[in-house]
Amino acid sequence: MTRVYRWLTALHVLFLLFLTYLADSGKGMRLWLAVERVPYGDKIGHLLLMGLLAFLVNMSLRCERIKVLSVLKGSTIVWVLVTLEEFSQLLFSRRSFSLQDLAADYIGIILFGQLALWVFNRSERKRLLIGMSTTSPAE
Repeated sequence: MTRVYRWLTALHVLFLLFLTYLADSGKGMRLWLAVERVPYGDKIGHLLLMGLLAFLVNMSLRCERIKVLSVLKGSTIVWVLVTLEEFSQLLFSRRSFSLQDLAADYIGIILFGQLALWVFNRSERKRLLIGMSTTSPAE
């Protein structure tokens, strides 16, 4: 199952890179106008896109934690990358840095990180229960 999550993560990263290219180059205006027509569309987009990335990265890493901080490693990786990307917007005249976008990113990372943890723990419990039911009792 981890392999599937890794492929999905790679595809999602490619999609995010494409969106970043469109935004940095000033292309894709129809897409941005459509997003702006939805109330809070930009913020919802940030929350969902970065949240999904956090979910996929955490599932790819089997919800591994950073021991010292006891936080999900995948969420931390996404948090760092998202922070760098948002601050990099200060370098582009067509882009605008936004603390609100960053907050939406962080909320998505936290929520979807917790969802990944729940899904992972549930699948692990199920896997353990199936493993127990197929083993023969000790004689």
